[in-house]
Amino acid sequence: MIGKRSCLGYNRGHSYLLFQRRMNTLLRKPVLLMAVLCLPLWIIFGNFILAASASILISMLVGMVRTLQQLSRDRDTGNADVRTPPNDTPD
Repeated sequence: MIGKRSCLGYNRGHSYLLFQRRMNTLLRKPVLLMAVLCLPLWIIFGNFILAASASILISMLVGMVRTLQQLSRDRDTGNADVRTPPNDTPD
């Protein structure tokens, strides 16, 4: 009975978390996103060179937006990596 419940969709919370984790993995790795986007864009455009260049641009844009969000979140929470300059004077 437990197996049937998971097949019928009663376990949606777990599958949603799994989907969210996989999407976060795609967003963290722009090369993986580029590879996943290349095939559908190739089918849509009918030209591999155009699809590859568009997927490269899209993955770079997604990577830049994600990095900017992380930097602004760290700055707002005060978790920014504040490095002290090196001290060259002898002790």
